[in-house]
Amino acid sequence: MFVSFFPRPKLFFASSILWTALAMAFWYVFAGNLFPAPEKPVGLATFWSASALWFDLYFALAVTVFAAAWMLFAPHPWATWSILGSALILFTSYFQVQVSVAINSWYGPFYDMIQAALSKSAPVTVEQFYSELSTFAGIALVAVVVGVMTRFFVSHYIFRWRTAMNDFYVANWP
Repeated sequence: MFVSFFPRPKLFFASSILWTALAMAFWYVFAGNLFPAPEKPVGLATFWSASALWFDLYFALAVTVFAAAWMLFAPHPWATWSILGSALILFTSYFQVQVSVAINSWYGPFYDMIQAALSKSAPVTVEQFYSELSTFAGIALVAVVVGVMTRFFVSHYIFRWRTAMNDFYVANWP
């Protein structure tokens, strides 16, 4: 099953684990400290902070180097879908966790504002209330768009893998 879609599966998966470990070690020892996040922003700024964009770029570079090495070392007709597609699915899973973190970061200021308004300990304007709701709407919009796009891509990924298996088994039928 894996032979049909991934190049030299045993070596590929072993090397992907090793490459992931090396990339993570390099990130936590050196690269992750290049753009430290002074404070966690609330809202869509979470995704556009220097540290978040640097991680996204680092992930893309690590995947590109790994994919290029495998495409040169063991060319495979489904390498683009199997290597880059798998990486994209992993990244969107990570990104969806970041969306959940952004929503959790939004909860604190929003409910503090609600508590202040109800206890009348601080004045809260309608504009502040709707501003916080619009912040949530922005995060929710990103969550919905990324979720739908991920589901669409995963459906195509599965279809490509089934096509690869069909082609492989038909070619090896005799």
